[in-house]
Amino acid sequence: MHSSTTTTDHRAAEGGTTPRPALSRLGRASALGLGVFVAAVVVGGVLNPGYSHRSDAMSSLAAHDATAPGVMIVGFLGLTLALLSAGVVLVRTLSGKAGVAGAVLVILAGATSVVVSFARLDCSPLVSASCVAREKAGTVSGGHVVHNLASLVLFVALVVGLFLLAAGLRRTPGLGHLARPTRAAAVAALVLMVWFGSGAYGDEGGIVQRALVLVAVGWPVFLAGRVNRVSGRR
Repeated sequence: MHSSTTTTDHRAAEGGTTPRPALSRLGRASALGLGVFVAAVVVGGVLNPGYSHRSDAMSSLAAHDATAPGVMIVGFLGLTLALLSAGVVLVRTLSGKAGVAGAVLVILAGATSVVVSFARLDCSPLVSASCVAREKAGTVSGGHVVHNLASLVLFVALVVGLFLLAAGLRRTPGLGHLARPTRAAAVAALVLMVWFGSGAYGDEGGIVQRALVLVAVGWPVFLAGRVNRVSGRR
C-alpha cells in the first residue's frame, strides 16, 4: 500500500505520463483560450449596439438575433480550449481520486462548452421580457433549451470540480498551499451560481454571470499554469 501511494505521488510530481514540456504547452493553451473568450466578449459587445455588459448575458452575443454572432461562437470555442487544456494538465498532475475526479469534471465542462458554442439562444432572457415569455410558453427553439441545459451542466461541473480539486491539491506534494484558496474559489463559485440561477440580481445579471465565469473558469486555468510552474522547479 505504501509503495503504491509513493508511486502515485511520484508520478504526480513528474506530471504523470505526460512529458513536462507538453504540460507547459497545454498550460499556455489554456491561458490563450481564456484570452480568446474574453476578447470575444469585448469585441462582441462593441459590435452589438445597445449591448450592456452590466445587464446582459454573454451567450446573447451568439444568439440568433445578435450582430456578428460568429465572434462569440469563436469565443466559446476558446473557452473549450481553456477548459480542456487545464483539465488535462490537472488530471496528469494531481494525486488522489478526488483530484483526478475534479480534473475530469473540468474536462467535462470543456466538452460541454462545445454544445454551448453551437446550440445558440434565440434571444436574451436577461434583458428581454418577451424572451422570458417565450421560454415560459415553450415557443423557443430546441437549440435555446439545449444551450441553457448545457450551460447548467458546465457550471455545476466546474463548481463541484473546484471542491474536488482542493482535496486533490492537499494530497499532492508541493501543491498543498493551493488547496485553501481553491476551496475559497469553490465556495465563491457556488454562491455566484446559486445567485445567478435565482434571478435575484435586478439589472446586474451580466455582472453576476461574469463574476461566476471569472471564478469558475479562471481558477482552473490559473491552477493549470501554477502547478506547471511549481512542478517545473522541482
